[in-house]
Amino acid sequence: MLVTQGWSSYNWTDIFRPATLPMYAFEQGIRLRANINDSSGQESTYVVHALDNQEPQYIEVNENETAFTVNNVFLNEKDKIHLSKINKKDELEPAKLYLQAFPSTIPSLDVTNEILKPKSPYGIFASLKNVQISFENINKVQQLEEVVVKTVLERTMIRARMLSEGRQGRVQVVDENDRIQFQTLANFLNFRSRMRASDVNGRLIVNQLGAGRPTIYLDDMLVLDTSLLYLFPLNNVDYIESARVNVGGTINGNSGYLKIYTDYTNRGSKANAQSTQYYSLPLTFSTKKKYYTPKYRYYNDDFYKGYGIVDWKPVLTADNNGNISIKILQPEVPITLFIEGIANDDSFIFEEKTISLN
Repeated sequence: MLVTQGWSSYNWTDIFRPATLPMYAFEQGIRLRANINDSSGQESTYVVHALDNQEPQYIEVNENETAFTVNNVFLNEKDKIHLSKINKKDELEPAKLYLQAFPSTIPSLDVTNEILKPKSPYGIFASLKNVQISFENINKVQQLEEVVVKTVLERTMIRARMLSEGRQGRVQVVDENDRIQFQTLANFLNFRSRMRASDVNGRLIVNQLGAGRPTIYLDDMLVLDTSLLYLFPLNNVDYIESARVNVGGTINGNSGYLKIYTDYTNRGSKANAQSTQYYSLPLTFSTKKKYYTPKYRYYNDDFYKGYGIVDWKPVLTADNNGNISIKILQPEVPITLFIEGIANDDSFIFEEKTISLN
């Protein structure tokens, strides 16, 4: 072919070059290289403690190895990874490792493509069309000095607010000071809640002040025998939710409820801090964000007709007949449905459908 069509029309390098491979593996987590600082030269076992979406790992290291690798670590932002070493007594101790993460930064993209020119500013035109600007008192304007107000919220308070969203009762997060001071769940309820509790005859007795005994749940499971909670260690409690009155009613009438949520890993406790070593990675994964529908000043102008978002419906699942039902506010203009998802054969779905609701 090269001879008949002319040598100058073809390039041997381009024709016989192997196919271009992707620079990075698809949907891979962060790879960690743990450098061992221990010079004893003995066989050791290290523990990578469980993350929110991964089980713990046990890694055997030979006497001649100076490092080991942990693959596919999916660490969310603001979380830390904890590592321990198993000593000769089969006890956990801090790992004392030097950790390196790959990748550690997001590479910069050298893009030279031309950017699309923006369309005419519909939003600015719509908002300024009827605005009247007066300059009569411009000389009387006084520029004020900038005032910056800063505050630092405790991590426990921030988490309690997040957990309270969509809940009826009052959420209280157990922190390290509570675990040290109260030791048991009953003591915590007496001093930190609106309930009175006691460990009597092998059972946990809880009473609402003036409202009877509440219904008790442990990790959203109904507790019929409170002997399970007798002398329950506060070190195993993550947070509680309590309410004096339950709108839906419970098996104990309308005397409220107490929901106890456990955390047996308890990564933040001092007991764990003595047996683990934690690391903050320079690059982590973002947590799942909550999308919302924007609010607009006008719902019939050119900007809303071209770019307005009517609603957002994530993580929809089809029924047995393959149908999906959604509800949205009836718009005043025709709308376009952007349908994206993954089919049963792992193929990607993307469709646009323009409809008009009268």
